[in-house]
Amino acid sequence: MRKKIINISERSNEKLLYFFLSFYDYKYWLIKLKSLNTMISKPVKTLNFFKDRELKEVGKAKYLSYLKSEIYFTFHHLSETFFSLIYSFYIKDVNPWFVLTEYRTQQLYDFMEDIDFQRIELTDDLIKYLFFFGIIGKDSKRKDIQKSIKFIRDFLIKATKEYKNHQAYNSHKHGKRCIPLKSSLTITPTGKKQAIASFSGLDSHTFLSTKEIKRDKKNIYLRISQITESFDYKKALRISKIMFKLIVNMIESRKQFIDGKKESKVEVFHKQSIKRIFKLNSKSNLISHSINYPTSNPKN
Repeated sequence: MRKKIINISERSNEKLLYFFLSFYDYKYWLIKLKSLNTMISKPVKTLNFFKDRELKEVGKAKYLSYLKSEIYFTFHHLSETFFSLIYSFYIKDVNPWFVLTEYRTQQLYDFMEDIDFQRIELTDDLIKYLFFFGIIGKDSKRKDIQKSIKFIRDFLIKATKEYKNHQAYNSHKHGKRCIPLKSSLTITPTGKKQAIASFSGLDSHTFLSTKEIKRDKKNIYLRISQITESFDYKKALRISKIMFKLIVNMIESRKQFIDGKKESKVEVFHKQSIKRIFKLNSKSNLISHSINYPTSNPKN
């Protein structure tokens, strides 16, 4: 397989890196997450503020459902951005802007899987290189930095697992074929009248999935399933906030070397709790259930 070589002069490469780090737009995520969360916390005020007849006709319940769904999908979009940026800096000696331009989705998935299964060793030095770039000597030995390194290592592994289930997100971004709704589910054993579990009013997404059941020389036969999955938007929001802060660290800790700043603007995470960030909202029960539709030929 032929290797891609970026044909560019060293001077031009430096200019592009300077431009990329100077104007990288990480505040996009801050504005989007804060705006969505503010609109959720004050829905009536927000609707009145817009003074838009069509928006008011949507109604508060549906309005909130869309906003919560958007936070969940924003988490997935941000996850891809976050791990793509990590990947771009992990590939050393190549301009990260080039890596982000040329990488393919499967490369990103493989990279995230390597982190999840710890095939990539998240050493202290690697985490410092990624998120505390340029912090050396006594500063790198500070307790808050050391505790932050441990937190980030655990966070990266947990975050890759959290992203794994992205069927709803794929259904959303490809054709908006994912339907947000409130779901209810009652589980009753066969032959029994008493339900053993009941869930209602859960924020959920419904979408279709296919599975190959047979193929011949001419056709591939697929079975259709309708899947409904609930989600916890508050958990998605907490994870997203940490990702945003880590993106800021990746960019800002490197900017000091191109704009002459003596100190880099980085955040520490020694007071953060993995358990709190990834904990389900107390009122939320995540469920997933599917309806398998029968095929036209009962034998299949």
